[in-house]
Formats: sequence, C-alpha cells, structure tokens
Amino acid sequence: MWKLGLFSIVHAALFNCFAPLYNDELGQRAAPIGASLVFAAFGHVNASCELDFETPGEDQKLRNLLFNNPNVLVSLGWGKQDIPMIERCPLKFATSVARFVALNNLRGFDIDHENPPFSSERNFIMVSTSLRNALPPPLLLTITPASLFNLHIPTVNSLYDFVNAQTYWSTIAPFIDAGLRVSTLFAGVDIESGEFFDEAVLQVKTFGLAGAFAWTFARNLSQTIQNMKQALESNGITKPQNFSVT
Repeated sequence: MWKLGLFSIVHAALFNCFAPLYNDELGQRAAPIGASLVFAAFGHVNASCELDFETPGEDQKLRNLLFNNPNVLVSLGWGKQDIPMIERCPLKFATSVARFVALNNLRGFDIDHENPPFSSERNFIMVSTSLRNALPPPLLLTITPASLFNLHIPTVNSLYDFVNAQTYWSTIAPFIDAGLRVSTLFAGVDIESGEFFDEAVLQVKTFGLAGAFAWTFARNLSQTIQNMKQALESNGITKPQNFSVT
C-alpha cells in the first residue's frame, strides 16, 4: 500500500483541495493550484454501472484542470444513487474506475461519502476491496466522509490512503475516537460557506493530522490553497519534504 513515507518533520502536513467540474472555474486551462492533491468533483455512475462524467463538457474541464496540475484524483459525487448502484456491481464499477483513472492519467479515486451512504458495513467492505484491488499502489484510494455511518474502520485503515474528514465548522475528534489512523486524516475547511482556516489549522497542529483540505467554489483556487498554506505555515506546519505521488 502506498504511504507518505515518514512524518519526521514536526507538524508536517499536506494541503489538498476540491475543484468542481460543474461550474465555470474550469472552462479554461487552470493555473497551477499549488495543492499537494487536487480532487476533481465529481464523477458519477452511469446506467452501465461505470464511472463517468455527470454532464457533457466535463471531460474538457478535467483536461483543463490537469494541464498545470499533475496530482489530480476524481471524486465520486453525492446526492445521486451512485453508492446504491455500485453496491450491486462492485467489480464492474471498480474496473471502470481503473480504466477512467488510466485514461485520464489521474493519481487515483476518491469517494465523497455523504448521501446516500453505504447501506451496510458488509457492502462497504465489498466495494472498498474491489476498488483497492483495481487500483494498486502507487495509485491512491481515498474517502471523504461526512460521517462514520457504515464505514468499517479496519477496512478504512487498511485499504484507504487518506481520509478527508468533512469537519466543516466542527471537530475531527469523532473520527479519531472511532479508531481512524491520525496519520491519514485531513481536517476539512468549507470555503464555500465562509469558514476560515483557523480551526483546521488548530486541529492539524493539535492532533498531528496528515493535513487539511479545502472544499471550495472560489474563483481563484490557487489563491485559496495559498491562503491555507500560509495559515498552516505560520503555525509551524510544513509540507513533508519526502512527499511524492509519482
């Protein structure tokens, strides 16, 4: 399983962000965002139980994002029937994810686990295992949960490289108390609704998290991630010098 290596630097952390494919931000080639990892939001499941774009034109937006940003993953969206569908065809879906990732030269795949969630821990384990088998290291498998509902913690710890906890306006404590590995956890900042970086920075520093990530519709994604970097670095939190996803 791909790892960061080591966190020998005190308060070393990564800086990630989500980049929506469904607004006008990516209608042209994106400038370098400067994030460690960028999550393209979102992919969805088509009628054939395969990973696909939600609307026409988003394939070009993904290419625009990739032009200056090499470390991009695609995130499976929420609010549709994606997870109920992939629970019925995990192997076929996982194969399509591997094909999508290879075709677009992505670093991996993420699940935005919100609504509807996995219907059982058993199904979560089944889908997760299929995805991990289809995405061998160094490809990344990550999850962005809004809650711990039906997430089997040992499976998360053994199969997922990172957990982007949606700690918007809240604390990372429930995710740590549940037994998730701190070295894989990210604290989330909801830029869309006006949240500042202060709380996420405090949580990264207090618990020694893997880093922080921004959920954002910001017109200038590069400036957003730069602001987060500055907030972290001003608190003595720096990027691990040995971090690489290549």
